[in-house]
Amino acid sequence: MPKTAYSQRFKRELDPEQLLSLLGYDLKSDPDLKNLSGELRDEIHRDLLCPECGVRGGVIVSRSKSTKSNKALRQPHFRFERKQYLAEQYLRLGITTDVVSAFAALLLYITNWDVDAAISKLVAIVQAPTPTDMNAGNVIGLNPFHDFAVWANIMKAREVAQYSFNGFDYEAQIETIEQRLKKQYDEWKTAES
Repeated sequence: MPKTAYSQRFKRELDPEQLLSLLGYDLKSDPDLKNLSGELRDEIHRDLLCPECGVRGGVIVSRSKSTKSNKALRQPHFRFERKQYLAEQYLRLGITTDVVSAFAALLLYITNWDVDAAISKLVAIVQAPTPTDMNAGNVIGLNPFHDFAVWANIMKAREVAQYSFNGFDYEAQIETIEQRLKKQYDEWKTAES
């Protein structure tokens, strides 16, 4: 749970005390937020973005105290419901927080930071049937979050190949391979007849 959130209204990252102070709420007289109005809660919900992943819809979670010792157990913080959904789905699968963060970032990146689209992709992944072959989806066998240096070199090589002037004609190579495969198929089909 983030200790700070980005306020679109105030254009900066704030902790709960700072945000409530800027909104004119007297936290000292109501530290448990029991009198925080629904309207103000709605305004906060529309305003806040998670500083880690950009998810919208933050809520303030009040502090918590021990009923026996009156000691603080939890300081006020923010909770982002959609982010919680993402985390719950992965923790349900037994995946670590670092992996969750990396995968959430990847989903957000490929959906151009559209949270709803990222969640839709996550739902599709979670609801997908168990693969029969766990190695089928990773052709190269690299994890870009673990083997980043190797992955980065492959990407650099791809970029260099795009601008190579050494006479290599990628399209012609593909055409040649296609023609060879078609010829082999025709020969096989003729032999089978």
